[in-house]
Amino acid sequence: MSGRGLRCGLCVLTLLPLLLVLANGIFREDAAGQAGADPSVVGQWSPLVDVGMEGIHAHLLPTGKVLIYGYHTDDPNKDAPRIWDPATGAITLVDVPQNIFCSGHSFLADGRLFVAGGHVEDTVGIVDTFLFDPFALTWTRGPDMNAGRWYPTNTTLPNDEVLIAEGTISGATADDLPQVYNPETNTIRDLSAARMALWKWYPFMFVAPNGRVFNAGPLAETRYLNTSGTGSWTFVGNTRSGWFREEGTAVMYDIGKVLIMGGGDPPTSSAEVIDLNQPSPSWRMVSPMAFNRRNANSTILPDGKVLVTGGSCARGYDTETCPVLEAEMWDPTIEKFDTMASAASYRGYHSTALLLPDARILVTGGDKSPRAHQIYSPPYLFKGPRPTVTSAPDSVIFGQTFSVQTPDSANIGAVNWIRLGSVTHAFNQNQRINRLTFTPVADGLNIVAPSNRNLTPPGHYMLFVLNKSGVPSVARIIRIDRPTSEDTIPPVIWNVRASSISATSATIAWSTGEPADSRVEYGRTTAYGSSTSLDPALRTSHSQALSGLIPSTTYHYRVRSTDAAGRPTISGDFTFTTAIPADNIVWTALVNVTASGNSLQKTSGCDGCGDAGAVSIQNIPSGDGYIEFTASETNTNRGAGLSNGNTDTSLGDIDFAVLLRSNGWAEVYEKAVWKADVQYGPGSVFRVAVVAGRVQYSKNGVVFYTSAALPTYPLLLDVTLWSRNATITNASISGTAAR
Repeated sequence: MSGRGLRCGLCVLTLLPLLLVLANGIFREDAAGQAGADPSVVGQWSPLVDVGMEGIHAHLLPTGKVLIYGYHTDDPNKDAPRIWDPATGAITLVDVPQNIFCSGHSFLADGRLFVAGGHVEDTVGIVDTFLFDPFALTWTRGPDMNAGRWYPTNTTLPNDEVLIAEGTISGATADDLPQVYNPETNTIRDLSAARMALWKWYPFMFVAPNGRVFNAGPLAETRYLNTSGTGSWTFVGNTRSGWFREEGTAVMYDIGKVLIMGGGDPPTSSAEVIDLNQPSPSWRMVSPMAFNRRNANSTILPDGKVLVTGGSCARGYDTETCPVLEAEMWDPTIEKFDTMASAASYRGYHSTALLLPDARILVTGGDKSPRAHQIYSPPYLFKGPRPTVTSAPDSVIFGQTFSVQTPDSANIGAVNWIRLGSVTHAFNQNQRINRLTFTPVADGLNIVAPSNRNLTPPGHYMLFVLNKSGVPSVARIIRIDRPTSEDTIPPVIWNVRASSISATSATIAWSTGEPADSRVEYGRTTAYGSSTSLDPALRTSHSQALSGLIPSTTYHYRVRSTDAAGRPTISGDFTFTTAIPADNIVWTALVNVTASGNSLQKTSGCDGCGDAGAVSIQNIPSGDGYIEFTASETNTNRGAGLSNGNTDTSLGDIDFAVLLRSNGWAEVYEKAVWKADVQYGPGSVFRVAVVAGRVQYSKNGVVFYTSAALPTYPLLLDVTLWSRNATITNASISGTAAR
């Protein structure tokens, strides 16, 4: 059966506003049984409202309306797909010629919903694919898949293709051939080298920061799928629990961070997380839910928390005798669940939960639930007035700085956007969140759109601005587009270097030939094992700080950068060696000074004469080492540096000196001969270091002069103080032996 150009008729049935609809589209009566509960703590449920069908599949469209369908989608008299308008309660039927119950689905960049597979009978799928246009309200037949699929998962990729994974062909026969749909050519290609027996029904699949697709369950074995070419799998690791989380739920709650919870038979309350930003990701347990659950739904909220609704706490298939009515809220900052208000009815197998643009959550479906939905209002909607957005663009491009107008710009604490939801069978195949950087301006905000398609696949997102109390606005739905021309060339990395190397830290810098993101991998071997957090900002000059290093240790490192088109580049291997830990100073030969720990102050002698000073007992006997000190003031004359022995308090006695002038200039002198200068301010940190046999002078970690003279060992810290009350503070010496 050819899919080219087939379009179905539009059948419209508009119902008058349904029960208890407010002017803003949300219900005004409290759900029964919540009297006395503080909604600012536990939230609040609306009454049940009959929509005439079981909402097994639910999708938030770019229009802000909701497409839902159930069992018999090919029968207009039963569960045919319908559009529900949250603002009015009106329902519009949109017929489709095949039964797409039990399909997989996700949104394309242009806002169309791509639907794969469907229902012949239990476990038997159809080969059909369909595309739903949310603006014209029409269905178009797509290309056939390799075989029928019942319960597959769709995943929209960074290049706007869609991965179709698993589902059963018939009975226990799973379709283990991943396929990729290309919307530009309206064709499907096979990942023939990537056949893999995952869990056959709705596997948890997420686009990872590296551009591959991460399979997070329900099986304990988790993997990456590379969708380029004919495909390939890479094993990541087993979950910490090792459990089969059948009928569990999963969500990518932040960039590269996945939470899985519940599921199993009997069901569990346990939860686990993994951070795919790490070079060697591994699962770890977090605090469990308050209730054992299977068939629950997890929904990302505008403030970055995750709402868990519904499920059964009993063993067996859809056991309504142990309903979990209480919602739970997971806070990723503390990795704990809090119990929220209770729903009016059990929501188990075939239930769905969907975030709406007004920041409330539609909860519907369930085979043993009433054919009615409820709407949950989280606590943030009871914490004061909501910020408003008066204008926003309809679309932006990757990396663009765009403006939104709001009268509340001075009180905005966060800007987040969430990809439109597409949910069925306890798994949302389309939701993800980005936390956007922004700058308040007069009457609005300047917001930076994500620049990396691996982190933000192209398509439509709900943009929420949140005030400093965490209250979200009503969302504006914005499309983020691919670059106007496809970039097939990854960024070029050059000028990789390590600087500001101390005993426990270093800074890695590099350049790229085009704007790209930043990450450093490092470790004591070329296996690395540690990495910095991903900096998603696109730039050509990159710098990332490493901390918590081991003193006097050689580290290997390499840098990674990915451009706006999702093309990654990895540098070669580089090394640096951390410094020997600096010693606290023990002073000797004190003349006209007072010592206090690692600091000196001139307290007597001639004001303006070089008749005060001291040296360290410690010395650098050979090899590399350094002295370091802080300039606390800019209105006195004094100096410090490295000298071979001590004869007096003069500047000429110091072989390699930094003289701090009262005019704000620091001058390099070597045996009283001027060499270079640099401006300084209060708090500037100076270092005179021997590195590979050469003496380097640096200010605040940046070398500004390298000497041509060779040092003679041993080397002391030598100080000369000229002005009355002049100081040298926070002095230290590294690479030492005591005299």
